[in-house]
Amino acid sequence: DLESLVSLLELTPPGMDEAVALARLMQLLGDGKYGDFQRVVIDTAPTGHTLRLLSFPQFLHGVIGTILSVSEQVTAFSPIPRFFGQMVGDDFQQQLRVSKASLERLMVVMASLTTVFEDRDATSFVVVTIPTHLAVTETRRMLKALKQANMSAQHLVINQCPFLGRGASGNDMQFAQAQSAVRRIVEETAACRASSKELPSGLLESEVDALARTMDRLARQHSDARRQADTLQGEVGSDVRVYRAPVFGEELTGVLA
Repeated sequence: DLESLVSLLELTPPGMDEAVALARLMQLLGDGKYGDFQRVVIDTAPTGHTLRLLSFPQFLHGVIGTILSVSEQVTAFSPIPRFFGQMVGDDFQQQLRVSKASLERLMVVMASLTTVFEDRDATSFVVVTIPTHLAVTETRRMLKALKQANMSAQHLVINQCPFLGRGASGNDMQFAQAQSAVRRIVEETAACRASSKELPSGLLESEVDALARTMDRLARQHSDARRQADTLQGEVGSDVRVYRAPVFGEELTGVLA
């Protein structure tokens, strides 16, 4: 019936653009002209797109099943071929067979791609995140989906860790010194305010208050980021190698080729 055809047309291919690119990559890898490459790096889209990419083979099975169902119903119900013959030509059945064959060939390519993904010796997944609640939650979802797909991640990079510096202990000491200095200024300001004296720091009271609020916010960010990073690293276990990167003073744009 027409409802089956409508359901076919309404199917949205998840991860189609990534899947087509990766299928092309598999063709290039099988070409002897590109055999000199020792490592291929694929920078995937954000979590949602990557998870849709992993579900693409199941989507193909659904499409082929729907096409076969429509084909059988078209064959069994005689008015339909005449209707589609007027719409798309008399070779509608042939078009269905060609579409089915094309999808089956794509399934073979995707199956080989899945085999490569599941080979820990050939493929290494590197998950990149930052130590915030939302990012860590998305990372958990990604790691869980990779594990369910037998594509476990082997590396985890936690970027923008504010509690890191040139040395973790040295950065902690510097931050503690900054907190102590701000605390001292706040206490001196409160004492001067009580005795109506001029502030020794030369700052206005509003500036001291803003400085104190900024330091409190940074302290909470450092504490929250450290907790998120420690929790995530504890959850992934020893099978995943974790790298922590600090917040740099300028944007990293890579190196010139």
